[in-house]
Amino acid sequence: MNREQLILYILANSEKPLFSSDLGEMVGRSIRTIKYDMEKVDLLAREIGGLLKTKRGTGYWVEVIDNEIFSQALYQLSIRETFFKNYAGEINTDYFRIMQYLIAQKDYFKIEEVCNKFYISRNIAQEVISLFREFLTALNLRLVSKPNYGLKVIGDEFSIRLAMITLFQIHFHKIEYTPTIKSFYIYFEKDLQEIIDVRNILLNTLRQNDYSVTDILTQALSRYLILQKNRNNSNLKIIFDPTISDTIKQFSSAYVISKKVFKHLENYYNQSFDQNEIQAFTLLLIVSRDISSDVDVKMEYKPLWKYIDQIVTDFLYIYLNKVEIDRINKEVLYNYLIASLTPPITQLYFNFNFIESFSPEYVYTGKLELHAFICLNCLLNLYLILLNHIFQLIYLKD
Repeated sequence: MNREQLILYILANSEKPLFSSDLGEMVGRSIRTIKYDMEKVDLLAREIGGLLKTKRGTGYWVEVIDNEIFSQALYQLSIRETFFKNYAGEINTDYFRIMQYLIAQKDYFKIEEVCNKFYISRNIAQEVISLFREFLTALNLRLVSKPNYGLKVIGDEFSIRLAMITLFQIHFHKIEYTPTIKSFYIYFEKDLQEIIDVRNILLNTLRQNDYSVTDILTQALSRYLILQKNRNNSNLKIIFDPTISDTIKQFSSAYVISKKVFKHLENYYNQSFDQNEIQAFTLLLIVSRDISSDVDVKMEYKPLWKYIDQIVTDFLYIYLNKVEIDRINKEVLYNYLIASLTPPITQLYFNFNFIESFSPEYVYTGKLELHAFICLNCLLNLYLILLNHIFQLIYLKD
């Protein structure tokens, strides 16, 4: 959660208006910084169905315009707030360290073991485990309990890896980088040169094939490649259903790139990887693509095109009726939605979440409708700002 999101979350949950000084104490920033942030907080509030209000001598508060959209966004911010425990500008690293420890456990573990290892009370341990359970649920994993044995993470290997890479990315970007949980970091950190080499293999292959991926996901993908190698060497392998495998192979561009990446990795590591690993990475490439105007989505995402087109068309119809905007180019909105929603629709189709769902810099809720509303609201806000600038230029010219 970034600072603007945190401020919005605090205001939305406050029973009374708050002054800049109150917010400054809560987030660990000066009054001047808080006032500077308020323009961004207002834009963020508008994007998720709210409106930032202020009155001299009273303070700031949030007025809800669209309760359905706002409540969904606020719920997801509440989940993020628990992950980014940010009081007075400090993030609670212990929660991350404990969750990293838990996800790395292959067998059952007991709460007492967690208490003794991290020197925490049983109440704190139960609180962390409750948050951990929510985190696992978002990634299609479960935390089961067995009498006399304790707790254990249950789910497929691919989902466990996505949980691990998510925890690694959040920790790497947002917390002082101190890899103290050896059972977790042994899958990521072994040799600095290896990290550099694997990242270069990925970047060079992507460039050579004109396949664009955002920077934060490039980092996640390169670390995933090291993670999958180390999990393989620990005999923790992915097994895909044949039907899913056949669908993944139909994404020809991503599948070809994945095979090239693994060919380089096989030469680099002097070991082989099975088709399930190639297909798993293909799936990550599909949902990580930064879709620009020159990408032929209908061809590149051919196996899911009817599914994508139907969702976008239906949503655009609902949206235009909801906002009641005339004289707007529907084709522009349609193409914008295709580019914005294709990756999350693909995740929805294959029923998994990747790292972008937890990106600290963007309020992405995992709920497709809200994600689409946010995308279109951003576009329409930019459209209105552009019209305003054009009007001012014409007015000043005259």
